[in-house]
Amino acid sequence: MQLVAPVRLVAATPALRALAALSLVYAQVQLAFITYFVSFLNLELGLTLVAAGLIYAVAHAASIVGRIAWGIVADRVLSPRTVLSVLGMVSGKNVVVYDTPANLNDVEIHGHMIALDESFTARNYDSGPPRGELTIWGGFAQKKIGAVGIFGSGHVILHGYNKVYHFDRNLMINSPPGYPPTGRYILTLWEEISPPQA
Repeated sequence: MQLVAPVRLVAATPALRALAALSLVYAQVQLAFITYFVSFLNLELGLTLVAAGLIYAVAHAASIVGRIAWGIVADRVLSPRTVLSVLGMVSGKNVVVYDTPANLNDVEIHGHMIALDESFTARNYDSGPPRGELTIWGGFAQKKIGAVGIFGSGHVILHGYNKVYHFDRNLMINSPPGYPPTGRYILTLWEEISPPQA
């Protein structure tokens, strides 16, 4: 019976219903991610199982701190809806969609990306068979337009992806926490990571 009262409260409160639905989506994404994460590190990136397991463990430890930190942000800085609604990614160079096996037949990205020094692009966009649609729900900012595919006559895709972009107007008002605002910014720290091997 103790479980019934909270469920009724969520069902009766519109704001809580929206947060619960969004949290459910995030939980589904997290479960899908952790199911394949170690396999991806091992099979696609060539890491040993021990190294992949260590990264997996560190990611879980970081998530404990992250949950507390984002909870504080949602309580004291931004609204819970804003914190849950906007996901952001910043790159010092390009934001690249790699041509891994999982990305060879349609890709869907939910979030906003910033390529500080170059472009949002796809790796090997100008070779190989068509890879379907690159769907973005959110948006991106880039220094110059990056290619994600090559088209023939009649807008027929020859290589890479066909663009299906849905720009989120919410980002004009609520930027992701810690995101560089529109205008000037200062890069204070940057760390390079090795891209996955083909």
